[in-house]
Amino acid sequence: MKLEDLNSHPEYPKWDIVEQFCNLALDQAETVTVNETLGNLKYLGDKQWHTYEPASDALRDRIKNWLIQSGALDSTENHVAVLVISFCFSLDKEFYSTVLEKYVGAEKLQFAKDLENSHGDFIDPWWSLKKP
Repeated sequence: MKLEDLNSHPEYPKWDIVEQFCNLALDQAETVTVNETLGNLKYLGDKQWHTYEPASDALRDRIKNWLIQSGALDSTENHVAVLVISFCFSLDKEFYSTVLEKYVGAEKLQFAKDLENSHGDFIDPWWSLKKP
């Protein structure tokens, strides 16, 4: 299986298909650049968002651990990607908040709004779709 095989699935596949491809991207992370893996996870994050279901705990843990261990947090150039990935995969709010504190870019207010409107321990990427 290759990441390109995702093209044979519907534009927005079910969560289990997205999870398979995320695991593939993370399996391949050691053989490609951090930026390439971040790009793959952002792309897959859009797919995950459109499942309207949170990622599995195992996948969320794996993504978070990779983000930490890869050094992606050490570069300010990666903070937007890390925040978007964290948002789409419903990572924990504590991690999201830590990255947001380091981020100094133009979208800081929107990212803060996403954090503020997420109830519970995890980011809720669908908060804006819920009726008041």
